[in-house]
Amino acid sequence: MKKSLFLYLFVFTLLICLFQLVQGNNQFNQLSTEIQKLNKKLDEKNEYISSLELTNDRCTYFDYESNQEAQNYHQDKNISISLEKYVWDDLLSYNNAENGNPFIPYQGDENNFMINKVKLLNHKWLIADFSDSKNWGEITLRYFIDEDNKVEYELMDALIYSKR
Repeated sequence: MKKSLFLYLFVFTLLICLFQLVQGNNQFNQLSTEIQKLNKKLDEKNEYISSLELTNDRCTYFDYESNQEAQNYHQDKNISISLEKYVWDDLLSYNNAENGNPFIPYQGDENNFMINKVKLLNHKWLIADFSDSKNWGEITLRYFIDEDNKVEYELMDALIYSKR
């Protein structure tokens, strides 16, 4: 009887071990498949991030904030905010003129043209977007900041997009 009890316990233990082995193997296979899926997603996301970084590098190539030489040019200016914001605020103040912004060489159909967005390209040039709520265009300005931190502008070129 003692032998048969040990035999039953041995067979029962063997069955439990076999069950555990099969169950563990199934879990291992499921987790391996899940890891492969997640690694594939991670590779796709990393590829997307790389393409965004490349696009960002292209977009910021002509940008005052990423041009150290241009920033050094204005280093001696006593301007408390960023130069881009300073020039932007100054240029937008011209939108309040009675006949619209004087740097835009076009007349609006219904409203005056006003500058909406400004981007400093370097320490001398900027590009600005303008519209009159119906038409739009862009201007390129040369700017200079004098000793009194007053900004002077010179229109280099302008374009207006034709209506569609």
